[in-house]
Amino acid sequence: MRASFLFPPQPKLFGWAALVGLAAALTALLRHFGIPAAFMIGPMIAAIVVATRGETLEIAEPLSAVAEAVVGCLIVGFMPADFLHALLERWPLFGVGVAFVLAASSLLGFVLMRLRLLPSSTVVWGLSPGGATVMTVLADHHGADAQLVAFMQYTRVLIITLSSAAFAHFRAIGTQAAETAAPAAPDVWACLPALAIVLFAVGFARMRWFSGGPIVLALVAAVFAKQGFGATIDLPPWLFACAYALIGARIGLRFTRALLLYALRRLPAIMVATLALIGLCAGLGQALVVFCGLDPLTAYLATSPGGADSISIIAATSPVDRSFVVTMQTLRLFAVLLAGPAMARFVATRSGPPAPP
Repeated sequence: MRASFLFPPQPKLFGWAALVGLAAALTALLRHFGIPAAFMIGPMIAAIVVATRGETLEIAEPLSAVAEAVVGCLIVGFMPADFLHALLERWPLFGVGVAFVLAASSLLGFVLMRLRLLPSSTVVWGLSPGGATVMTVLADHHGADAQLVAFMQYTRVLIITLSSAAFAHFRAIGTQAAETAAPAAPDVWACLPALAIVLFAVGFARMRWFSGGPIVLALVAAVFAKQGFGATIDLPPWLFACAYALIGARIGLRFTRALLLYALRRLPAIMVATLALIGLCAGLGQALVVFCGLDPLTAYLATSPGGADSISIIAATSPVDRSFVVTMQTLRLFAVLLAGPAMARFVATRSGPPAPP
């Protein structure tokens, strides 16, 4: 068991101190400007800076596993209590919406790979419209370039979240905004189901034959507990923040100067693919407005290919059909979890030679 994070060697203490200090400062700055997933993006940027300056730090594997399982519980925590009822009530609409977005992301990935603009199955995970954290972790588990996937995912999350927040703001002008109280920290007893799920996911994920990692196990177990037994899936906010920070730092520490330059050279292709996917999903949202009578903001948020967690937060403070938005986003996340590996293999084997470095 590696303990480079728990008990760092003396020569690495300065590197860890620099990472923690810079991560704290960047996270505070991002939160000040309302940037989503600040607790992950801040440490990730800080870790990239530290790694590209030659520091060789590494997060201990047990800590990474716990962080993944905690994020899995976080995603399920956004799932509405009436998820199954909402799904059965309008399943054709959800089915069309999920299938369209998955097909659009796969088609764009196939085109980018045929043009040799982005490499291998990495582009499929990078364009997959699920939670950015989940897709990045799964890409790592399935052998894709997790650093480039993270670059693609969080570029899209920033663009979509800022545009979604702006759209929600302007649509809400003159409309009664949703009243939301600040969430209270759960008590110890309320946290027990989620803590048990985290322990189960971390322990079971050590099986060599399972490639999904703790994050998938925690997602499945949490959904089963919440929807099947009505269990509350909640953990203290500070634990979620630590999990995001650990995953962000783990991703960032793998960046090298050469890899960062490579990602920046691919930025035009990434931006084109991101904007194309956003445009296709916005078109689907407009179709839902015209043919299904949804209000524009609900349709836009439900079909948006952003992170399920970020979109859920925006929906929670906007005058929209929150159950529809979160159900669509959650269902699409699980569809990507189930179909993602197969989609990546299918596109990779039919796209010709990989992109040059």
